[in-house]
Amino acid sequence: MSQDPAAARGYRFGVFEVECAAAALTKGGTTVRLRGKPFDILVYLLERPGDLVTRDELRAHLWTADTFVDFDHGLNAAMNRLRDALGDTAENPRFIQTMPRRGYRFIAPVQRLTAPPPPQGAPALPAPAPPPPLPPARPLRAWTWAAVAGVIALGVLTAVVLRSGPLRWLTAGPGGRAMIAVLPFENLSGSPDQDYFSDGFTDELIAQLGGLNPDALGVIARTTVARYRDTRQSVDEIGRALSVQYVLEGSIRRAGEQVRVTAQLIDVTTQTQLWAESYDHDVRDVLLTQRDVAMRVADSLAMSVLRVTPVQHMPSAEAYDATLRGRALRTQATAASLDKARAYFERAVMLDPTYAPAHAGLADVYLVTAGPGWEFERPSQVWPKALEAAKRAIELDPKLPDGYAVRGLCRLWAHDAAGAEDDIRHAIAINPSDALAHRYLSTVLVVTGRADDAVTAARRALQLDPLSPASGTTVAYRLYYAGHYDEALREFDRALEGAPEYASAWIGKAQTYRALGQAEAARAAVREAGPRAGGRTYVKAYTAYSLALDGDVAGARALLAELTQTAAARYVSPFEFALVAAGLGEAGDVARYLDALKADGSGWDVFVPIERELAPFRRSAITARAGGSRESR
Repeated sequence: MSQDPAAARGYRFGVFEVECAAAALTKGGTTVRLRGKPFDILVYLLERPGDLVTRDELRAHLWTADTFVDFDHGLNAAMNRLRDALGDTAENPRFIQTMPRRGYRFIAPVQRLTAPPPPQGAPALPAPAPPPPLPPARPLRAWTWAAVAGVIALGVLTAVVLRSGPLRWLTAGPGGRAMIAVLPFENLSGSPDQDYFSDGFTDELIAQLGGLNPDALGVIARTTVARYRDTRQSVDEIGRALSVQYVLEGSIRRAGEQVRVTAQLIDVTTQTQLWAESYDHDVRDVLLTQRDVAMRVADSLAMSVLRVTPVQHMPSAEAYDATLRGRALRTQATAASLDKARAYFERAVMLDPTYAPAHAGLADVYLVTAGPGWEFERPSQVWPKALEAAKRAIELDPKLPDGYAVRGLCRLWAHDAAGAEDDIRHAIAINPSDALAHRYLSTVLVVTGRADDAVTAARRALQLDPLSPASGTTVAYRLYYAGHYDEALREFDRALEGAPEYASAWIGKAQTYRALGQAEAARAAVREAGPRAGGRTYVKAYTAYSLALDGDVAGARALLAELTQTAAARYVSPFEFALVAAGLGEAGDVARYLDALKADGSGWDVFVPIERELAPFRRSAITARAGGSRESR
């Protein structure tokens, strides 16, 4: 919509305020995410408060001829999203009145804003009231969350395929695929306690789209898109930042047992709405399969060319809810959050033993709990549980990539590199947009001596998850192991630009400086890592190693005493003690701790051959092991 030079800076109505230039809607000072057609409709109505704005006028001003969505359907979906954002209803309107078969009228008092924004410190507007109950749902069959995600995924792919044509696929993105970002679905339920629900739905969509047509469509990972929660950036800015051609955004509003989902797909280049839909359903209904819903949508859009993969099993609502809560906690990756996540996944498995994602989530929590760098529990006690849960997930749903990815890494820690690579590559084949699986593959490749291939796999993960500090740090570490130290430093710096709190990147930077012989720079990086350790003892162990290497033996032994004290209360990896012993030059202790490492089944054991800190001691450790073996015989 064009802006006249004399146009208002914005509008205020009730507790809402619109800033036209920033394309922003705020409610009591808090940003409400509303973009694209719903925002444009709101501004157009605010320009003419009290007037009837006809549907034909909206079509002429806001819809272009090449928009891939029939106008009536698109307008209804956009208006539903707008009303959700305002907490308004068609039946009892406070802001927008529907004039049947004619158009709409904005009925609330509107203040036209022409002066500059008020300075900071201005009195705050009253706090917003909680949203009213949803109006009665349209007479549709009740759909499950996973089913609705499948419907939206199919609608997105349909719109992109029909919009793009064969030539655009060849130049759209990496590997000739178009790239899409699914922004975090906005929680309009009025309670932050429901954030896990909207986040879980976003994750479901990302997974659905990633596996729907891998040759045609790539999907940015959740870690990156999570940065855009409550953003005021435009779709164009987000698209350019992420190098995507399409953005999918939407909202979820839950009121009692009813849920409304709205979604719209936007072409970044043209800022055109390609596809839009709104769904109302009962949250308790989990009886229909994804195939049923997806095929209904495919039939309605004449999408017979698309292959629809069935969901193996639809869970109970309670099991699905517990799984979403577990996933939300797992992303925090602290000892406390992992314990809570495990409890939720175990509850989901108890409620519905045949729900594969619950088993996969449980396996993943076990994997992180005992993985190198965390190891909150003794790995030998955890790996069998992780492996069993992963196997069960695969048995229940062979098309779910998560089970293969977790089983693959478990196999790697058990020194079955070939089996690990097979599993992880299978996970990638199912969903090539799974950034975590590409990171896992890079791990297999680096510990099996294929450092340059590991860099390539890590870069692919970063391409799919460009704002993830873990993905950026993985690329840097793979370059470090490949001996490309200068390039590794640049990648560590890039990761730290976006996440200065990421301790692993500071430690990797210190290791790289050590490799370059820059001791003072290495010490500075270690100092940065210390306050950001977050309870992970590995940072303390590397700090002790660094102090010992620089001649501060007393400082190193003081930290060693702290590690020993911690180990009396909970598990601390022998790798960390071996690292300190290496700094102190105690070869016998290094060998002893490496033996304990192997006995504990630690994932660190596969890294021992490539860790520079242990290089001077590996031969003596092998000799000591060989001697012990002969003596025992």
